[in-house]
Amino acid sequence: MSRTSLLGKCARTLAVSISFIAAWNLLNALSRAVALAQPGVPAWYLPPTLSLFAVLAFGVGYAPLILVAHAVSLLGQPFAAARSVQVLTQGVLDMLIYGGTGLILMGPLGYDPLRRRIRDMTNVVVVAGLLATLCAAAASALYAAATGMAEWQHVPATIAGGWIGRAAGTVAILPFLVVYGTPLVRRLVRLPVPQRRRVPSLAPLSRVETIGQALSTAAILTLAYAVSTTGSQALSFLYFYFLPLAWIVVRRGLSGAIVVNAATELAVIVLSTWFGYTAAATTGVQEFMLGATLTSLLMGGVVSARARMERQLRAAQEQLSRAEEASSTMVLHVGIDAHCRKTPPAFSALLKRTPGETRAEPLVRFVAPDDRPAVQRALQRIIDGEAHAADLQARFVDGVGHQHWLHLNMSGVRDMSGRPEFVLVFANDITSQRLESEEVAYLAYHDALTGLPNRSMLDEHLAPALERARRSGRAVAAVFVDLDGFKAINDSLGHATGDAVLQVAASRLRHSARATDLVVRLSGDEFLVMISDIERVGAGEGSGGYAHVPLAVSANIHRSLTQPIDTARGEISIQASIGVSIFPTDAQDGETLVRHADEAMYLAKRAGTGRTQRFGELADAQTQDALSLRLFHAAERHEFVVYFQPIVDLRSAGPELARGGIVGAEALLRWCDRDVLTTPASFLPYLESSGLIESVGTWANREAIRHAAPWLESGLLRVLSLNLSLVQLARVDGAAQLLALLREARVDPKRVVVEIPEAVTTEGHQGAERTVRALCDAGIRIAVDGYGAGSSSITALRRMGAGWMKIDHALVERVDGDEAAGAVIATLLGVAEGLRMEAVAEGVESDAQRRRLVDLGCLLGQGFLFSAPVPAGEMERLLSRVSMV
Repeated sequence: MSRTSLLGKCARTLAVSISFIAAWNLLNALSRAVALAQPGVPAWYLPPTLSLFAVLAFGVGYAPLILVAHAVSLLGQPFAAARSVQVLTQGVLDMLIYGGTGLILMGPLGYDPLRRRIRDMTNVVVVAGLLATLCAAAASALYAAATGMAEWQHVPATIAGGWIGRAAGTVAILPFLVVYGTPLVRRLVRLPVPQRRRVPSLAPLSRVETIGQALSTAAILTLAYAVSTTGSQALSFLYFYFLPLAWIVVRRGLSGAIVVNAATELAVIVLSTWFGYTAAATTGVQEFMLGATLTSLLMGGVVSARARMERQLRAAQEQLSRAEEASSTMVLHVGIDAHCRKTPPAFSALLKRTPGETRAEPLVRFVAPDDRPAVQRALQRIIDGEAHAADLQARFVDGVGHQHWLHLNMSGVRDMSGRPEFVLVFANDITSQRLESEEVAYLAYHDALTGLPNRSMLDEHLAPALERARRSGRAVAAVFVDLDGFKAINDSLGHATGDAVLQVAASRLRHSARATDLVVRLSGDEFLVMISDIERVGAGEGSGGYAHVPLAVSANIHRSLTQPIDTARGEISIQASIGVSIFPTDAQDGETLVRHADEAMYLAKRAGTGRTQRFGELADAQTQDALSLRLFHAAERHEFVVYFQPIVDLRSAGPELARGGIVGAEALLRWCDRDVLTTPASFLPYLESSGLIESVGTWANREAIRHAAPWLESGLLRVLSLNLSLVQLARVDGAAQLLALLREARVDPKRVVVEIPEAVTTEGHQGAERTVRALCDAGIRIAVDGYGAGSSSITALRRMGAGWMKIDHALVERVDGDEAAGAVIATLLGVAEGLRMEAVAEGVESDAQRRRLVDLGCLLGQGFLFSAPVPAGEMERLLSRVSMV
């Protein structure tokens, strides 16, 4: 800070100090003069008001000026030691009390001279105007009594008189000085000033109303003092002062109360002194003014606080309205009569209606008819108090008939008594998202090129169709269509032409089938027509009387496809090979039905172009030959894969496999035929009859052991279960071959279980029994697969040394609802326990089955409840995530 600035600051501080001391002494002199003129009359004592104002306006650092002002008051008076001590002591007490008041207000109570808050005014009135003046009056009276200047019995009266004189003026005038004087004096000494001069008040009044308020106040005061110059009747008329006071406070709030209190207080001081009111009258007027001042300040604070809250509420509502208009979320207010009270412009624009059309109308009027009940029900439940909120999607219809999807989030709004007031509805336009999701769902079940359903939709419709046919005694047919020579069209004319041919062919297939039939594009140039609800006509050979419909559809397909197809490269003629398979005569499940239709189509294609072949008894031999050939090529093309299915502890495992432990894993063979995973039940007989089972089985075991070896070595897996067919077991070197595979992978035979068909335990399989005993001697445990479905004996189990019994899935699937099945399983478990065998339940698909098996005493199991068969990589992830038992 420069020297000039420092000198300027010192000069301003000195000017403030001199001004304060002069003003304080002037007010003190006036009070003394009044007291001398009217002995015994309690005077209005205004110096405390000025002292508190100085502390609050400039800071507690100016409190010592109070002592200096008292000292200066002694100048010009005859010296008297007792009087000087009294004055200086009073100065010290006032300095401490009023300075301490400033510390309390600016410290814990957070008073800030740069801010004008209603709570600050409250604190100033209570702490400074009432408590500080009371402390000062009490200190002065007690000092006078202690020094013998007053009688102790007069102390209460002295305190009351001193306090009312100080408090009446301070409560009325100090708020005015704080609000309107602080900015002025701080600006004079170049201190920061409040940004706002006024306490929050109501809207400005007209000049006429202001004049009316001033004149009514002046008239009441004039009347009060005019009727009683001695004060005996003044109080009676002063009560009329509350009328203009209430008018001013209600209309002007706290700022009006502050101004009228200060002005009235000064007028009352002058008038009471002028007319020379008696002590009783003066005290009465002081008490009245103190009560009126406090009442008006309280009312003014309430009015101003309410006004401020109303302004804030209006500002918040305006801000909310602007936010609603700018937001993508539309906010609607729906009354308890379900009519729209308030709708944003975006809602009206979306529905292509005017704001007047959307307001005061039932919300459901704009909802699509199919969705109205749901919206009406949700609104009514909230209005009736049955629900607090609702969340739903509904279609709204605009003025031109177009539909829009809206996501509605509803919540009830209630008043202070808990009665429903309105329903707040947040609406978001989700039309584009719905269209996108519907398009994704459509593409998930339809072919993008032809628009026909795809294999996923076939999988969803086939099983229910078979179930309906099984219950009704009707049939389901699969008509497998493969376009002849399509590859040549692609190669010679290009893929664009090929795509055009596929689209035309798909359309003709659709028109060749019945309206209720499902036409599916499987892949490439392969299609399938699923024909449901076929009624039996006669009893045709091998068809059960159901072939008439699929054969008729096949004939329609041939006729439609022979018509030339116009393309950019000219006319093209195509033909198709068709295979037909019928449920229940040709297959008992959907997978077999489609596969048999495929095999029949393959035979039709071998016979020439444009032919139809029905899968049946007459085609069995050809079908077996064709399938054997495909299996041979499958081995060459590496279409066989090995999957693994966990064997788990039923006591700890559940639908979430991560909760339990894995005991072992069974290796299972699968055929990936034209991207369809086929189980061994469909092709194993053909592998055995064709002689491919030995090579394919050996390969499968080698792959399983190769994948499982590191799991066994690291401890992730305890037991590996392998499957050997009757053909493999009957080989002389069957055991030696498997043991060689284990030695090659360095796998301990004791960690391996070999599953054998139950048929091995019956008579006539001596070669298989020798292989089983050789495996047992090497430490491999034997599991009898599908036990309980055949007629094997307990003696055979003991003779073969089997260590595991795998209970057939046909029993397991009925265990939770069939007492007979439960009894059979309980018996088998007793046999297993007697022979010291482990029992494993196959095909566990529900948690009810799992719990029932545990209750019966079966502790191990496998099935889709825990995990479907999975590739080696997925099995490794399962083992890494799940604890091993």
